[in-house]
Amino acid sequence: MCRDVVEEIGSQNTAITPSLCAFCWGGLTFLSQACCDRCGIPFEVTNNSLKDLTCLTCLKDAPPFSQAKSALLYDDHSKHLILRFKHGDAIHMAPTFGAWLNRAGSEMIQETDYFVPVPLHWRRLLKRQYNQAALLTNALSQQSGIPSLLEGLERIEHTPTQGYLTKEERHKNVSGKFAVPAKNIDIVNKKVITLIDDVYTSGATVKACAMALKRAGAAKVNVLTLARVARL
Repeated sequence: MCRDVVEEIGSQNTAITPSLCAFCWGGLTFLSQACCDRCGIPFEVTNNSLKDLTCLTCLKDAPPFSQAKSALLYDDHSKHLILRFKHGDAIHMAPTFGAWLNRAGSEMIQETDYFVPVPLHWRRLLKRQYNQAALLTNALSQQSGIPSLLEGLERIEHTPTQGYLTKEERHKNVSGKFAVPAKNIDIVNKKVITLIDDVYTSGATVKACAMALKRAGAAKVNVLTLARVARL
């Protein structure tokens, strides 16, 4: 698969925005089909006009957030782009990803007071040197005009990476591990917050973050991620 990124230089008033080669672009699956109106998981249907559908999982156990949306399906085609962005210092892709988030979450963005990224623990941030969710948040904030609250959440305990854990282990791993810093409780209180992250896998992390925001008084929490795993 081609991994080249082409830089398109716009006018003097337009930021340099990286785009994909035709081969890579053609392999991406943007989530425009019918999805669960709560967790955003795509349904295996071909009728794109279907709306207001809730998956069985959310009907049985409603998530602590109101709605989740994702721009892309997380598959073999999108995986290499996201992993390069997350672990390979391809941070120049943030403006493009921000544009995709802006389009995918257009309706929820209209009611958002603040964007809040899913935080990294300081030890992991020190190792990685950047938080990919914060980069996405900044890019989305610049394109949408909605302010970002980069320290709206903190990870209060270092936890093992979620990559090799089961769904149940993921939820246990991050449960109670996030909090709103005292300095931001008054800002979050009674506000509509949209959580930003790179990939929605089991939903364990964003659920734990949403619960922390709700405990701090957030009126409503939505979730917007770059990509969505169809099944765990």
